[in-house]
Amino acid sequence: MNNHIKDLEAATISENTYQDDVLQIKIKISDDVKTSWYPIETIKSPDTGLDGYVLQNPDTNEIVIIFRGQNQILLKLMKKIFLELFLVIPIIPKENMEKHLI
Repeated sequence: MNNHIKDLEAATISENTYQDDVLQIKIKISDDVKTSWYPIETIKSPDTGLDGYVLQNPDTNEIVIIFRGQNQILLKLMKKIFLELFLVIPIIPKENMEKHLI
């Protein structure tokens, strides 16, 4: 028996990590092979925006710790920076752009 997580499992788990309140991740590996992963712990940090899950495959007893990152905080920060920069950077016509490049 192969005790290593397959690429398809890792990719499917990664995609599903961006959903809230995951109860089960079902993965069809082939017509006759299916597997499921269940969260045994949820990771949530409101201070950092770091979220994730500790998942277990009960058939193999494998455990995966997966994070979904700080995407919401980064998006808010990027939006704020963009809006602030947009207010101070003048619009430069394309034909004059080379003069203004550093």
